[in-house]
Amino acid sequence: MLKKLIKYGNSNALVLDKALLEILNIKEGGIVKISTNGKSLIISPSENDTNPTLYWDAQSAFMTAVQQNHEKHLKTFDIKNPDHAERFKKGMPLFSDLFVRYPDIHQKLHQLQQNEDYNNALADLAQKYDPLKENTLYLQEMVKLQDQFSPEIKQFHEEMRAIGQKIEQESSSDLAKENA
Repeated sequence: MLKKLIKYGNSNALVLDKALLEILNIKEGGIVKISTNGKSLIISPSENDTNPTLYWDAQSAFMTAVQQNHEKHLKTFDIKNPDHAERFKKGMPLFSDLFVRYPDIHQKLHQLQQNEDYNNALADLAQKYDPLKENTLYLQEMVKLQDQFSPEIKQFHEEMRAIGQKIEQESSSDLAKENA
């Protein structure tokens, strides 16, 4: 069977006939797993399709919680404030070095988001904590969840926390010296 790709925004879409969906046991609007062997595109039903709303709600809750957490921190950050500027100046090379040491961390996080067990646990977490009202707690628990599923992500998080603590300690020490 030959199919033509259809322009869809900045992307292309592949329209699957109802008969093909029935053969593959894929529901209209269902979630599919897409993979490749390097030459062919492989589309198969996702096990998450048993409750796609739960899966997507968890992913949406995660993104909303991250955005709200960033917005909260941006409201308290003022680059014109000398203390904030100094912390930023000290932190940037340390965080940049961390990402150099973990060049594939974003890929690892993306791979984790493809893990069905992780997504089910994330969905449970979104039901336990309201990401819109308890986003800090939700994100803390989500990081713990990521750490459970990936030792490399756990190591990255530990180093990131250590950098944050180091910057805070140095800033506190500098502030104490100025006030002495």
